[in-house]
Amino acid sequence: MVAEKFSAAGTSVWDHVVVGYSKCNQHDVSWRSGLANKRTAMQAAIRQKIPSCEVDVPVIALGGASIEPPLPSHTSDDAGGFESLWQILTAAPPLDTTNLQPFEGADVKWQKIVNAKDQAEARAKAALIYIAVLLKIAALLIFLFWRAFFLPQIVAMTLAAACVGCGAWAFTAAVKQPGGSTQGSLIIFAAAALMMNLPGVLDEIAILGLFARWVGPTDVMYSVTHFYEVWVQKHVQPHLDTVRRLVEPYVSKAKKQD
Repeated sequence: MVAEKFSAAGTSVWDHVVVGYSKCNQHDVSWRSGLANKRTAMQAAIRQKIPSCEVDVPVIALGGASIEPPLPSHTSDDAGGFESLWQILTAAPPLDTTNLQPFEGADVKWQKIVNAKDQAEARAKAALIYIAVLLKIAALLIFLFWRAFFLPQIVAMTLAAACVGCGAWAFTAAVKQPGGSTQGSLIIFAAAALMMNLPGVLDEIAILGLFARWVGPTDVMYSVTHFYEVWVQKHVQPHLDTVRRLVEPYVSKAKKQD
């Protein structure tokens, strides 16, 4: 399986693959029975399971345990296969890993399954609450529009100053009381910030960001997406496809010139 992951790196990848039988120690004899047939069967199984393998992968018996003195019947070839493994490693040509593919273990696969489950649950939740979320967004946009075009600056400054005063009084009272909550004062300070219409669009962007944080970024994103897919996409998509077909030749021509 690992060799199959590396197959994209080059056609000679199988020259760098070795299969090792573990626990083949010198003093054991059970693993020696039919070893040649086991090697041949393993090589045939690899070539059958992985079509990209076109060579006989070396199969080596490896074992680190030994007894002293060694048994007389054991030859020098019974050293556990480490000498053969070293010769294969030193003789193997350099392997190109430029296009090395990342290996995804079980943890990555399970994480993808969990992420897909969370995404499906978020989309299902958005299908139920998207109307309420869109109403909140619409109310916020109407307030920002009213603040920008219909609320006089002097009135906005007066309301903001009043909110700051009330917020400071509520914060001081909450701090003096044992176990007092400052949440109410923070809401008043937020109302004061809403009244301030600073030049530029940075305050509007900050307000929208705080609103998304309050409602929930995932709920806002999937609610807007669900609304677009259900009510807008079927009306807009044909026009978008027409524009894309008209623009595509010019884009292709520009890419060829580059």
